[in-house]
Amino acid sequence: SNDITAVDISMLTSINTAFFGWNEITSLVVPNGITTLGSSAFYMNKLTSVTLPNTLTIIGSSSLAENLFTSITIPSSVTTIGYGAFMGSDLTSVTLPNSVTTLGTSVFYNSPYLTSATLSSSMTSIPAQTFCYCNLSTISIPASVTSIGNNAFEENSLTSVTIPASVTTMGSSVFVYNSLTTIVMGRTGTTIGSNMINYSYDWFGPTYTTGGAGTYTGTQSGVWTKV
Repeated sequence: SNDITAVDISMLTSINTAFFGWNEITSLVVPNGITTLGSSAFYMNKLTSVTLPNTLTIIGSSSLAENLFTSITIPSSVTTIGYGAFMGSDLTSVTLPNSVTTLGTSVFYNSPYLTSATLSSSMTSIPAQTFCYCNLSTISIPASVTSIGNNAFEENSLTSVTIPASVTTMGSSVFVYNSLTTIVMGRTGTTIGSNMINYSYDWFGPTYTTGGAGTYTGTQSGVWTKV
């Protein structure tokens, strides 16, 4: 840390790993022509405003994590967002453009003000802990998604969720610590990990294994029934 509060990077052609991490920078405009934000490039600053260029394709691991901005526009040029890129953010909503095909794990981990997220229709996986410890009240999972990782939506505010028929595999503890009362499973035979909605005992898993595709109602800690 150098306690830098402002920086002009308008002449740069690349932004490498830990470029200006651990400083006090409050505003960031990434210049046109930059294609990659390196890992931890602006990690743990005090950014309240971030502007990304339409040339950017990769947002590196932890590159914008632990900052203060509440909104960001991710350009439609971005294809890859690395591990924990927005971890510990103050984001309230986010849209992943359809250009995004790949997420690392824990991209929005511990972003407690994040109430709304729109996912890319090109994503095939929602990796482990993507939205763990956020505050999502609703989520639409695209039909392109085939797998959902461990703890992907742990501790949010979801009351219902629809798992599309495209999803063949779900990890463990995907929806623990939510307020789910309705789950729609689009496919029979989706593999689900242990304790999908409750760490103590998951009543949903055995009920779905028997019932297959359909709509289920219940509570996070109670019995589930196929409607």
